Amino acid sequence: MEEMISRGDVESKVTRVVLADDHAVVRAGIRHLLRKAPDITVVGEAINGDEALRMVEDLTPDVLLLDMEMPTVSGIEVAQKLQEAQSPVRILVLSAYEDSQYIQALLDSGASGYLTKDEVPEIIVEAVRGVSRGEEGWVSPRIAQKMSFWIPSDEGPTKKLNQVEMRVLRLAAQNKEVREIGGILGIQESTVDRYLQAIFSKLGADNPAEAIEKAEEAGLL
Repeated sequence: MEEMISRGDVESKVTRVVLADDHAVVRAGIRHLLRKAPDITVVGEAINGDEALRMVEDLTPDVLLLDMEMPTVSGIEVAQKLQEAQSPVRILVLSAYEDSQYIQALLDSGASGYLTKDEVPEIIVEAVRGVSRGEEGWVSPRIAQKMSFWIPSDEGPTKKLNQVEMRVLRLAAQNKEVREIGGILGIQESTVDRYLQAIFSKLGADNPAEAIEKAEEAGLL
């Protein structure tokens, strides 16, 4: 039976997470972070790729928070095996690496998002929530800026902006200030600024007005 939490008059499903990382200190830090979120629960911790695969099968989590480099089976192999098995688990990679080939390979292998281990805590929590809702392409603002240069130039802005960036852009188009956008999305103003910078980089804009104009021309808004 699915665990639910009540928020006022609304009940929300609790997101079940399996952590897969071979470093105990890293797992402890992420576990402590996620336990602060009332709508997220850690149901298992794996120290290698084989354990991660077994726990996904046995515990049926909503999200697998997956390290890229692990013993026995690598993160890419874990993602590929779960994709081949048509597992419904959503994969969010949390790694120290920023190499474009690794990241693109993981996204192509079925991962819903990619964050680096030095992300601010709120980004990790929001990413877990986002991928559990079915959002794809959940990457940190810094990685998003880099990815804009990896994407072939003949692909339009729709392919470049992930779902969170689109939410920020739509709110900006509604004349929402950075403080308001942060309040609506539950993130800090500095995080909103990082998303805006990623949007500007991807759309080739220098400010919100220019980004909105380019997005409108591309049919995004």
